[in-house]
Amino acid sequence: MDDTKIMDEPSQDLKEDAGARMFGSNKLVNKPKDKIVVDDDFKIKDINNNNKIQYCFQYINGKYVTPNSGKYFDNKNPATNKVISRVACGDKTDVENAYKAANKALPEWKALTPEKRGSYLIKMADELEKRKNEFAMLESRDNGKPAWLALLVDVSGAVKMLRQHAGACNHETSESVVGRPDAMHMVQYAPIGVCGIITPW
Repeated sequence: MDDTKIMDEPSQDLKEDAGARMFGSNKLVNKPKDKIVVDDDFKIKDINNNNKIQYCFQYINGKYVTPNSGKYFDNKNPATNKVISRVACGDKTDVENAYKAANKALPEWKALTPEKRGSYLIKMADELEKRKNEFAMLESRDNGKPAWLALLVDVSGAVKMLRQHAGACNHETSESVVGRPDAMHMVQYAPIGVCGIITPW
């Protein structure tokens, strides 16, 4: 399969829902009056339902969990200023819980062959590609970008990135440094391990 072109002609619904009138989501922090409980089998369904505000929880140790603070960001559609989701506001305790869970899982993950690790990335790419229109619409509602552009750049780019890294797993290389005529040093790159990282978005 040629994965360099995965985008079909944007549907009329995608074109009509461009909604790119302003940037940013005007996010606020709030704490729901009622305690939020996450079921063990929780899954976000119908992600583009305009009549329902979705709660985006944290995913730690193989489960969706509520934030320690109980606070959520109001995520608004910049085209309508309507809240489309509430995103968990993590704190130091949540990062520590995630770190401990990831650190515990690291030995098992580390023991997997590169091919096996790559297969998980390919599976993610396949699932994302199946739902590309759905995620493009969500991206448009989330930040105001035209849905056809989200489909062309963001979603298809994510699919290609996952496939690229899956392939890179099978092509690990090393370097050598010649210090003197009778000696050669091998350079090996190894992951630093589990990290808690704050990304720009």
